[in-house]
Amino acid sequence: MLSWLGAERVEADPPAPAPTDTSLLRSLDDWIRAERIATAEHRVRRCFDTGQLRLLGSGSEAVVFTDGREVYKCIDYWKTRMPEQQLDFLRRQIGRWKDAPGLYPLREVIEDGPWVVLTYAYEASVPYEGGHEAGMVALLEGCRDVGVVCNNIHPKNLVVAASGVKLIDYGSDIRPWTPLGFEHMVRRAYLACRYPDAPALPSLMRRVLTDLALPEMAGYAAFRARVRQGTTLGRARAVPQSHLKPAPSHPPFPLHVGVITSDPLVLEPLLDSLVSVAESPCLTGLSVVVLDNGSPTGALEPVVQRARCAGLPVAVVDVARQDQDAAAGGFGALVPARLSGQVGIAMARTMLQRYLGAVMAADPGSIALVLDDDMRLDGRAQAYLPWLPAFRAHGVDVLLGAYEGASPNPPLNGLRVQLVDLLHNLKWLQSLPDQRRLPDRSRENAELRGRYPDYYYDLSRKHTGHLETPHWLEPAFCGETVREARSRLLANATGLLNGDPLTRPLVAAPVLDPLGTARDSVNRGGITFVLNPAALTQTPNTITWLDGREARRSDMVWAIVNRQYRGLTIKAVGFPVHHVGRVGGVPTLNAHKVRGEIVGSTLYAGLTAFLQQRPEHDLRFSHEDMERVCDLADRQLNQRWRALDWSFRRIAGLRASLRRLASGDLAELIGYLDRWFTPHRHAELRAGIRVHDRDQVHGFLSSLRTSADDYAHHTPLSIDFINTQLSRNPALEKISIGH
Repeated sequence: MLSWLGAERVEADPPAPAPTDTSLLRSLDDWIRAERIATAEHRVRRCFDTGQLRLLGSGSEAVVFTDGREVYKCIDYWKTRMPEQQLDFLRRQIGRWKDAPGLYPLREVIEDGPWVVLTYAYEASVPYEGGHEAGMVALLEGCRDVGVVCNNIHPKNLVVAASGVKLIDYGSDIRPWTPLGFEHMVRRAYLACRYPDAPALPSLMRRVLTDLALPEMAGYAAFRARVRQGTTLGRARAVPQSHLKPAPSHPPFPLHVGVITSDPLVLEPLLDSLVSVAESPCLTGLSVVVLDNGSPTGALEPVVQRARCAGLPVAVVDVARQDQDAAAGGFGALVPARLSGQVGIAMARTMLQRYLGAVMAADPGSIALVLDDDMRLDGRAQAYLPWLPAFRAHGVDVLLGAYEGASPNPPLNGLRVQLVDLLHNLKWLQSLPDQRRLPDRSRENAELRGRYPDYYYDLSRKHTGHLETPHWLEPAFCGETVREARSRLLANATGLLNGDPLTRPLVAAPVLDPLGTARDSVNRGGITFVLNPAALTQTPNTITWLDGREARRSDMVWAIVNRQYRGLTIKAVGFPVHHVGRVGGVPTLNAHKVRGEIVGSTLYAGLTAFLQQRPEHDLRFSHEDMERVCDLADRQLNQRWRALDWSFRRIAGLRASLRRLASGDLAELIGYLDRWFTPHRHAELRAGIRVHDRDQVHGFLSSLRTSADDYAHHTPLSIDFINTQLSRNPALEKISIGH
C-alpha cells in the first residue's frame, strides 16, 4: 500500500503531515475496498465450490456474497480477529435455528487462517426501513427461544423478506442469551422500529442501555409487553429429571394456579412459563385464577387473552366481583368490604384463597399452587410436579417450595452485602487483563452459601461472617471476557436498589429424595402447593394492624394457624421457582415497606419462637402467653434494628469507596445512595420501628382462632363466572383477535 502511494522509506519520527489530497484519499479508499472484496471472494472460493458470486455488501466486520442459493459472509482481517470461544459458540449454533422467526439457520462456520466464512440460505429481500413491529417482535422471540441475543440490532443489520423481518448480522455480535442482553436487544429493536432514519440513532442506541427516560422511549412499555420474556432462567443449575428418584406412580391430576397482580407486565412472563408447564404428562389440565388487585385500566385483558390463545385457561376475578362478594359476606368479618384501588396483600390473599379454594373443592383430586406474580417456573417443574400426589398420600396438606433468584425481602435488607460484592468485584476485575476469560469462582460461592445460609440477608440472626465476605461474579456464558463481565456488572449495578441480585442470588439446593428431605416449616412465601382444600377454605390470611399499618408476613401466620389450630401438616421442600426483582420502576428506599417488614417479621418470629417451645399449643393464649410472645417479639425487633442500623452506616462507607473507585461508571447508583443514606432517612426509619404495642399484639393473638372460624363459616361463593371463563375456547378467541 505504501509503495502504491510512492513511499520510498518509513521515518521513525515523521515530519508534520502535508496538506491532504482528498482525491488521493478517495482513490485509496476505492483501492482498499476493491482489494478487500477480491480477497474475500478468493477466500469464499477456496472454501466452497460455487458459481458466479454477487456482492451483497460490506461492513466493518465482513464482506457478504451470494450465488442465488447461499449467502457467504467472509469475516476478514479488517476487524480484530474473532476470539476462538466466539467461533466455538457460533459453530454450536449450526442447525439450531431451524424454524426460529427472524433468523436464518447457520449452515457452516469455517475458519481459514485469520478469516472466517459462514453461510446461510439466501432469500430475496429489501432493506429494513423501520416499522414491521409484529415482525420485529417475532424476531426477538425467535432469538429468545434459541438462546441467543444480538448486541447490534440496527436497521442496517435487518432486511424484510417474504418470511418476515430477518436478522443478517451473524458474527461477533451474536452472544448467548442473558436477561440483561435480551433487555438491551429489545430496547435497540424498539428504536430501530420507530427511528430508523434518525441521524442520532447510534447515540440513542448507546444511551438507551442505561436510560429508559429518553423522550424517544415513550411507548416502550407497550412494545416490551408484546415481547414475551420467556424463561431460560435456571437452566444452568437445573436438576435433570433422572437425578430425582422416580416419583411413585399416581394418576394424573388437575392443577389450579392462583395469583394476585396489580401489574400485568409482571404477570405476563409467569403465564408464559405456565403454558409449557401445562404440557406435563402428570397433569390432566392446568388453569389459572387471577385476582386483579387494581391493575391499570385495560392493561390486564390483553395479557390474559394472549395466554388463552396460547392454550392456557385463565379466569380473572375483577375488582367489581370482589366488591360484590365482599358485600355479600363471602370473606367473613375480615373483609366486610373491599377497599377501593389496590388493597393490602393480606386482604388480597384472603380473597384469592376463597376463590381458589372453591375451585379446588369442586374438583376432587386437584392440587392448587399459589404463586406471586413475579415468580417464574422453568423446566424443572416437569421433574417435581409428579411428586405432589406422593406428598398427599403421606398426609401432607401444604407443601412450601423454594425461592431462586431475587430475595423476597425489601432490597434495603440485602443491599449491604451486594455493595460489598460490587466493590470487591470491581477491584478484582481491574486486576485482570480485559480479554482474559472471566475465571469461574462458582465453587467458592457455593462453599460460602453452605457456610452462611443467610448469605443474602443483612439482618441475619444466625451469623455475621457473610457481611464482609465477598461473593464473586460468575460467567454469564462460556467464554465471557473480563471486559464483558465488568460491563455487565456496571450496567446492572443500579438494579441492586430494586432487589435484582448480581452476585448473591438465591439458589435452591438440588433435591434428590423429595419425601426424605422435606422438613416441617411454616415459612411460607411466594410458592405454596396446597394438597388439601381445607387449608384455603378454612383459614384466611389474617390482616394484622400495628400502629395503624398493615404488618407483613400474613402468609406465615396463615401457615401457623393451619398447623397449630387446624392440625394440618405443612412441609417445606426444595422445589424451585425463580423470583425476579422488580427492576422496571424507579428505585425507591420504600421506608414504609421496610418498617412493615421488620415489625411484621419480628412479631412472626416471636410467635414462632414461643410455639417452638410449645409444639402442641392450639392458639388459645393466656395473658402470660401473650406477654411472653410480646417479650420475644420485642427482642427480635431490637436485634433487627441494630442490624439495620449497622448496615445503614456501613453502606455510607461503601458509597465513599465506590465513588473513589468508579464514580463515573456508577454515577446513577451513587446518586441514589447519596439521597437515601442521610441522617434524615435514618431518623425516618428509626421512628417507624418501635417496640410492639402490647394491646395490639394481644388483640392480634386473641383473634387468630375467631377470625379463622368466622372465615370458615362464610356465605358460600358462586364460582360459575370462573368456570365460564376457564371453559372458553382458545382457538375461537384467537380467530376473534385475528379478525
